[in-house]
Amino acid sequence: MVRSFLRGAVAGAVLLAVPQLVQAAPAGLVGRPSPAQTVSFTVHLPLRNEAELDSLLKMQSDPSSPLYHRFLSVAQFRSSYGPTAATMAKAAASLKARGFTVTATSSQTLRFSGASASVAKAFGARLGIVRDAAGTMRVASSTALTLPADLKSMGATVTGFEQRIHVHTNFRQVPLSRNGPFGGYYFDDLKQAYAYPSDHSLDGTGATIGVLMSSDVLDSDTASAFSTERYTAISGKTPPPLLRRVVLGGAPFGGIGNGASDEASIDVQTSQGSAPGAQIVLYNIPSLGDDAIMAGYTDIVEDNLVDVVSSSFGGCELAYTAAYNSGVDFTGVLKAFQQLFEQGASQGISFVASSGDEAGLECPTVAYFEGAPTATFVPSVSWPASDPFVTGVGGTNLQTTYQGPSGSLASLASKYVSENAFGDPEVAQDPYGIGGSVTGGYWGSGSGTSKVYLKAWWQYLIPTPGGSYREVPDISMQMGGCPGGISVLPCHGGDSYSIYFIGGSEYGFIGTSLSSPEFAGVLGLKVALGKSRLGLANPYIYRIAAAQAALPPTYGVNYLHQGIPGYNGVVTATNSTPGYNPILGVGTPFTANFIGVPQLPLAGNPQTYSNP
Repeated sequence: MVRSFLRGAVAGAVLLAVPQLVQAAPAGLVGRPSPAQTVSFTVHLPLRNEAELDSLLKMQSDPSSPLYHRFLSVAQFRSSYGPTAATMAKAAASLKARGFTVTATSSQTLRFSGASASVAKAFGARLGIVRDAAGTMRVASSTALTLPADLKSMGATVTGFEQRIHVHTNFRQVPLSRNGPFGGYYFDDLKQAYAYPSDHSLDGTGATIGVLMSSDVLDSDTASAFSTERYTAISGKTPPPLLRRVVLGGAPFGGIGNGASDEASIDVQTSQGSAPGAQIVLYNIPSLGDDAIMAGYTDIVEDNLVDVVSSSFGGCELAYTAAYNSGVDFTGVLKAFQQLFEQGASQGISFVASSGDEAGLECPTVAYFEGAPTATFVPSVSWPASDPFVTGVGGTNLQTTYQGPSGSLASLASKYVSENAFGDPEVAQDPYGIGGSVTGGYWGSGSGTSKVYLKAWWQYLIPTPGGSYREVPDISMQMGGCPGGISVLPCHGGDSYSIYFIGGSEYGFIGTSLSSPEFAGVLGLKVALGKSRLGLANPYIYRIAAAQAALPPTYGVNYLHQGIPGYNGVVTATNSTPGYNPILGVGTPFTANFIGVPQLPLAGNPQTYSNP
């Protein structure tokens, strides 16, 4: 979830042109596949011994347990918790008998290919070729699939023919650098603002961070981001080259204005900038449909290569519920994803995801998806950030020191001043590109109470709203504010933004797409520090928040910035509210303290030895 700005210099000032929405052609049916057209899909089979797995995950997260950070291999997970070999063989035989071929297997899934006519016959599907809001063409079913009785009895879930896709909104225009107290921020600005340890004390070397997105990136863009800040010239170090893992054929780099390419570039540059010594691995999937996302997460947990995964995408959680699907419940798809996250957590992998940019109003009403010309936004949250086994990362509008364009190193200072989370009302929009108009939206940190997931044990470590249901987000960092499409100006929260290179040029962006990979880098530093994976990050985050709440006000060391005021279109947070913030989670990190190294020297001014 990201929006971008193009800012140009005019007579030494900053010119803010009116951003224009960049959107593909309207989504919808564009044709029908031929009966012989080959299509592919995934069958997920449920885990065994789930209660035992839940107990294991809790012990792996408990510093007092002998199993603390004793993570499993893929083979160990499969033998103890995956569906049995006999179950997998039975599912494979069922679909082979219906004309399908197994093309891949994992601990939890089987991937099949076959003719579209076979899909229609086996699952009662009515297939069409659809263009989604991102402009991607794919095969989808206009009716819910009916599983064969033997697959249904196994608790199987099928992905591959879903109509909806997780979308981007992009606004763009080219920024000046360090042109005021609200940015634009480069990666080293944020390292000073959030009190990272000095780069020469801890830079993430030894950690591996995964990025999941539907685009390739240009290596030259990442190189430009680091050369602009003179990273190698000052530090004498070079970040590790990007590794790529192409999933289901992946997607090409599409240039500026292509939502997925913007996202992928931001994610790679942000996570690398946050932890320059870490190895970044881009998992490039062909689209942001559930099937491709499931294939991406499956490869991540089966490869077992990365320590932390950042996902800067999401969509309406309610869209999986029966109320949004003519009475058909699709939350089984979310359960299948959760079991992939559980597998990853048992192996030590930490998952983080952006909490969304629609403040506390992520979802349109059902009427919008049913083709009504007008609808409204309702209180709701974004998935996958809402999954309890994912760390949902919200965002703030950050203000730092600004000492004018004197050209001295002191003028580059980006010391923390304040943050807020005030959302701004938006004009009517068509968020999924299907032709309707939705009013009542807000720009801001995705936040609120899940309607699907119960609150996990660790979210009871500090008082949180939401009753027995999961509250989002868990933690936050800079996302920026004031996009195009705001109905009331000036923007309430402010207009901070961060700077990235896309296709060889600098652009300013805002959104929780910035905060998610930034926090992934923070966790990468924690992994490098302890030379150990973290697994579920949320228990650690909430223990830190509980520890801060227990400290006397005069203690003098904070782990988190708290009491950050804001409004998300639903609730208000004040600057006197400690503990859990209903818009931002537990707060934003004093990074060195948060990861447990308050004794280390901190990152100083950007483009200096401590913060190259």
